[in-house]
Amino acid sequence: AYLKTKIKDAALSKGTLEEKTKAVEEIENNLDSKLDNLIAYNESEPEFSDEERFQILKYLDECKILDPACGSGAFPMGILQKMVYVIHKLDPQNDNWKLLQVEKLQENKNLSAKEKNELISEISSVFDDNELDYARKLYLIENCIHGIDIQPIATQISRLRFFISLIVDQK
Repeated sequence: AYLKTKIKDAALSKGTLEEKTKAVEEIENNLDSKLDNLIAYNESEPEFSDEERFQILKYLDECKILDPACGSGAFPMGILQKMVYVIHKLDPQNDNWKLLQVEKLQENKNLSAKEKNELISEISSVFDDNELDYARKLYLIENCIHGIDIQPIATQISRLRFFISLIVDQK
């Protein structure tokens, strides 16, 4: 929404239809280039503002990925690794990722104040007492990545792969 608004604002700020079209194309091409750089396995710093970084993290936190034939979990593990890498590039110390998890919990109207405080304490423990990737993986696995398979053993193998991936980053 934020990025689309930026594109619309730029398009409306120009005069002729041709100028508007060029402005939108330029912004979209620049955005594509920035996103390509973000997901590429390289050491370059993402070229996003703090607000854009937070918004992308929020989108990642809210996305739902379903593998309808997860098998041994190759696709879900691949997408987990890519998402963890992107989160690392956007938020190297997990400050905003932690903030998103706490905000999401505070917005939950089904929990009492006591339950919220206990869960916030648990979130703090997860972030503070483990490797940085542990918290990234844990919340992505719990909230974003889902898989099913016709063979029940296949989903168990996928779960095992995720579990092992978490253990690697647990202190």
